[in-house]
Amino acid sequence: MCRDPEVVLLFSTMVERLGPEMASGIPTIFGKLGVCTLEMIGADFANYPDHRMNYFLLISNIVQRCFQSLFMLGPDNFKVVVNSILWAIKHQSPKVAEIGLNTLAELIRNINSNQELINQFYALFLMPICGDIFLVLTDSLHKSGFKQQAEILRQVIFIIESNQLTVPIDQSCPDNKTYIRNYLISALVANFPNMSKTNVTVFIDAMFANCTSRLPFKTAVRDFLITMKEFAEDSELLYSEERQVHSHQQYLETRRGSKKVGGDEKAGDDFEGPTRAEVVNSLLGHLLSGSIFIAINGIVNILVHTLI
Repeated sequence: MCRDPEVVLLFSTMVERLGPEMASGIPTIFGKLGVCTLEMIGADFANYPDHRMNYFLLISNIVQRCFQSLFMLGPDNFKVVVNSILWAIKHQSPKVAEIGLNTLAELIRNINSNQELINQFYALFLMPICGDIFLVLTDSLHKSGFKQQAEILRQVIFIIESNQLTVPIDQSCPDNKTYIRNYLISALVANFPNMSKTNVTVFIDAMFANCTSRLPFKTAVRDFLITMKEFAEDSELLYSEERQVHSHQQYLETRRGSKKVGGDEKAGDDFEGPTRAEVVNSLLGHLLSGSIFIAINGIVNILVHTLI
């Protein structure tokens, strides 16, 4: 058991700062630290909140900064990582769910850039991803993540529609689009009896038809959710992106207006100096690029056996 959540945070920070240089140490870190932390937090969605947050940050940093190291974990631990990400998006804690969605989006982006990985990954994980994304997408407690949920779903649907997944998801149905379409229709009709099969079918067909374009796809998903009783009375958060864009446009217009009234601004008036965090990160970057971290793997082993 990892008693101190700061130990998890330490390794998460190391992965974040050192990136690919930590690749050789990731199997040791996850095998010795990740698995035992998951055993602590895996029983529910609330206990050990600091361990929980730091564990998902560690997974996020591995995916974002050390992606290739995932394939050094072996099939079982790779599956644990993917299932951990899917578990994160189902947390009611907005921060944990957001980390999970961002991590899943990054994982999918990396997978989708490699045809060989597409077949290997989606043959195993397409159905769990679709199921869990729809689970949170249709749960009003998770509507703050709507933008990211819809975009992840769009990218997955696009892989199917564009025939990039060339191996069958199910051997009984060689056509992946037909299989996933029928699965989604059946699942939604079964879980939301107030929705007619006709309306669900129209929605699923609209998703496939619009999966090449972000905005029409998101609109199709949002329109469907609003027809559900779970979202009928409170759909404000589903429009949060549009409100942010509108507010930004208003800010820019107000700023342009104030410039006209006040006259020309002096050169450099818009310049903002670096923040303290930026200065510290810059200094750390220079330090971390030195030869002191050549023996990363040895350092990782020492820290793992000393701190855990």
